[in-house]
Amino acid sequence: MLEVTISFAPPVGQGNTFVELAGSKYNIPVTLVDGTNTFTSDDFAIGSLPSFQNRQLMARITFQYTYDEAAHLITVDGTDFAAENSISLVNPPGETSELPGIEAVLRGMAGEANESLINSLQMRQGLIVRVRTDPPVLSVDDYQKLLAVYRDGPHQGLFGEIDDGAADDVVQAIQSTWGGVVTFNVNENFANVIDSTGDPKIDGLTWIVLWANQFQYYPTICSSLNYLGFPCGQPIFGGHVILGTVAQRVATGSNSVYIMPICQQHNNNDKTYMAAITNQNGIWLKNYMR
Repeated sequence: MLEVTISFAPPVGQGNTFVELAGSKYNIPVTLVDGTNTFTSDDFAIGSLPSFQNRQLMARITFQYTYDEAAHLITVDGTDFAAENSISLVNPPGETSELPGIEAVLRGMAGEANESLINSLQMRQGLIVRVRTDPPVLSVDDYQKLLAVYRDGPHQGLFGEIDDGAADDVVQAIQSTWGGVVTFNVNENFANVIDSTGDPKIDGLTWIVLWANQFQYYPTICSSLNYLGFPCGQPIFGGHVILGTVAQRVATGSNSVYIMPICQQHNNNDKTYMAAITNQNGIWLKNYMR
């Protein structure tokens, strides 16, 4: 079981003739349990309705999450990630939600609540946090480098490298393998994915550019800089890694592969393992090798 508190307040200036918002900040206790579940808070008042005998305007928070207690790993939706079960602030049944301004208020408060949830989870020591997001915006050239071509199942190469394209070729974009982002603990151990060079989107520079586009800076040192005396160097690659201290082959379709900025020396050595020292942020892949 995991317990955190999320905090948020009504947007400033959102009240109107129909809705009078309380100006207070809300602190909502959240209890998360093992498995894939939906959290729903108790109802709480966010204001009143002057046009309806000052009746209280009630709301509740609800969202879906997946918590692997044994692995100390939790997965939630990002604030801008549109999904059916993403966090929302809703009126209890019977409440008036169609009044002007109510929807915008609830949406804004839900976004603030979700940011607070993610921050609270990331501050928990010993917890790995995965956040579902959309891929970053890429240039046309970078996007094309991440298009993979399949023919009757097997991978044929990257789009633009195939000279004998067939009508029934399947072309997949980064959206098909992008899960989101992950925040490791400081000094979290991770190891190489063996034979990951067969991943249709591994292109050294391309993966590191993808990482840089997501986190808004280009890494110049290894995430596991000189860990256990290992001699790190240049260049920096977007390496396929898994949690733990043993490099392994990973089954096709796995959702447990990440991209971390690591040096060429680490990327080429499956007999050592690494730690998240200079950087704890990674890209989370889904449907590995598919």
